[in-house]
Amino acid sequence: MASNTIIIPFRRTSEVPLCLTSLGVCEDIHLHKIILAQHGGPAVEFDRDDLPVCHWFVCNQETFHYSKLINGAVRRAQSEWVTILQPDVLVPFDFVIRLEEAQCGPHYRRCYFPIRYLDSAATQRVETRFNSFYEQIIPRKSQWRRGCETHEQCLIGTDCFTVRKSYYLDLGGFDEGFHDSALATVDFGRRWFNAFGPPDCVDCDLFHRWSRTNSFSQIEPTEVAERCLLVEKERGGFPPLEITKTWGVFPHGII
Repeated sequence: MASNTIIIPFRRTSEVPLCLTSLGVCEDIHLHKIILAQHGGPAVEFDRDDLPVCHWFVCNQETFHYSKLINGAVRRAQSEWVTILQPDVLVPFDFVIRLEEAQCGPHYRRCYFPIRYLDSAATQRVETRFNSFYEQIIPRKSQWRRGCETHEQCLIGTDCFTVRKSYYLDLGGFDEGFHDSALATVDFGRRWFNAFGPPDCVDCDLFHRWSRTNSFSQIEPTEVAERCLLVEKERGGFPPLEITKTWGVFPHGII
């Protein structure tokens, strides 16, 4: 089994506890490390004796900078593999098994997790009675919309993925010209596609909880510059992105 660190970046603490609860029911989760990377706000530590959690708090009054946070957490990881997991998703009970299977491939392999988008009613059931996640929602997962970005009709993945640390860093990690997680993920996925080809899909769906909150409202002043950076890369020969109808409205995703 490859050594692995699961990185969960966050700034809104309300998203994290249920994500950790879903990880807590996974068999052998104690064999992996979890870094909770928090940017700004009052420092929060989640007391989970059942999970191998460590906290990394970035005290910064600047606008939330997703790319810097992820890159810093990856550099701190003391493992061969790193896995990026968003705090607003829930993992199924076989997540660790599927993760370990995904890390048995070639050195340059990057594997992403498909994401199912729960509607507001399903999310409410999960948040009020966690067991319903397994009893009601997973058995009916075909009902929930599945999302993944594509490029030239090839999948480039989602923002939840696993990759070797050295390959991530050698490629430059997330471009820190992007604060926005959606734009940073798309840019990294395309660069990986150009360098190593399309990623592999892990046979393990994650479940995105519905929320009214627009997580990008605080970074609108930077969004114009980041869009310009994306266009500048395309003009310089960087392949443009194809947006699928199943993913939602780019770059904000589904909210």
